[in-house]
Amino acid sequence: MASAIDIYLQRQRSFVPALSAMPKADLGIVVVIPCFAEPRLWQSLQALAQCAATPCHAEVLVVVNYPELATQQDIDLCHKNLGEVIRAEAELSKPGLTFSCIKKFNLPDKNSGVGVARKYGMDEAAYRFGQVNNPGGIVACFDADATCDAHYLRELHALFTRNKRVEACSVYYEHPIQGNDFSKEIYLGIARYELHLRYYNQACKYANLPYAYHTVGSSMACTAEAYARVGGMPKNKAGEDFYFLQKLIPNGHFAELNTTRVIPSPRISHRVPFGTGRAIQEMHERDDFSLLTYRLPAFEVVKKMVEQSLQLFKADEKQLAAAYSGLPKEFTQVITVDEYLSAIMNAGQNAATQTMFERRFYAWFSAFRLMRYLNDAHASGVYAKTPVEQEAAELLQKLGCFGVLPDVFQLLNTYRRIERIS
Repeated sequence: MASAIDIYLQRQRSFVPALSAMPKADLGIVVVIPCFAEPRLWQSLQALAQCAATPCHAEVLVVVNYPELATQQDIDLCHKNLGEVIRAEAELSKPGLTFSCIKKFNLPDKNSGVGVARKYGMDEAAYRFGQVNNPGGIVACFDADATCDAHYLRELHALFTRNKRVEACSVYYEHPIQGNDFSKEIYLGIARYELHLRYYNQACKYANLPYAYHTVGSSMACTAEAYARVGGMPKNKAGEDFYFLQKLIPNGHFAELNTTRVIPSPRISHRVPFGTGRAIQEMHERDDFSLLTYRLPAFEVVKKMVEQSLQLFKADEKQLAAAYSGLPKEFTQVITVDEYLSAIMNAGQNAATQTMFERRFYAWFSAFRLMRYLNDAHASGVYAKTPVEQEAAELLQKLGCFGVLPDVFQLLNTYRRIERIS
């Protein structure tokens, strides 16, 4: 019987294995790094080379790529990156850890970007795990400007070994918020952006939403089998990490790895339409490093809506209409009665148990629908975005954390402690 990996790769008509060398029999981790004209790649490769040894063999697979419309400067830097990976193969490889490269140059514009690059590398990783019959092998996503703690690989291995039910995870991360590599303004901006990410995640947990997990591309991992089963990495030019994890999280075998740390870069980036690099770039362009975020009352409304909706498993149409009219007006001003009734009725009619009803409810009110609700509610004037420090401080009080000054660095460090021990 064909494995999930075999079936998946057979459906990828353009897939051709890029590496000729057979993987080690004990291959257990493949770290995939998309790389397009990265000035800090060597630093990332060194960080992984300095990781403590793991009980299995680990590979670092760098996908050096550029689109057909790339500038000559970017092309030259990609060739430099290729040389750095070849150098890493010779100088950084050691027993239990090897480095290799996939070269993808002159990609058509519509088939290029970070999602495509991750997919090339992760498809190759899945294939290599299939070669050694290890569907539980770990495919880890990393970035070409990130570093990590020395026990990153070891803790990844331990998480998936300790709990065989875990199929995917987010890895704890911290952006640098001080130092000499960037300006004080950049460090301030990234502190606010990370605070926004952590506030958003904790607000989702406060609202009792089952998809309250970080979705950062440099800080996630899954098994090869799980990767194949959900159809692989999307080809999005941005947000590929979010879209990918939303295919894995609903399966219920998702974990948080908080015993190690990835350190993503706070650098400016013009390559993606949204995300960390774009947010910092926009701050820099407007010479304003403040950051507005969603209001906490919007999450409180979602919390009430969810609590009430999950009690409607066997409700009839009249009861559902009454339930909708009893929802907070901040919710009904944005989501229509037709959409709500259709979603709840569909969930109820296609569920035999409360658990199945809840799964179908969250298939409707997913992480995507939550974000669209928040965007629509703030764009339409139901709410007005406010400084992230204000909302983050208010949520801390709701969580029972008092006495934290409304300083971005103190707030961020408090959120980091909360999430590191959760």
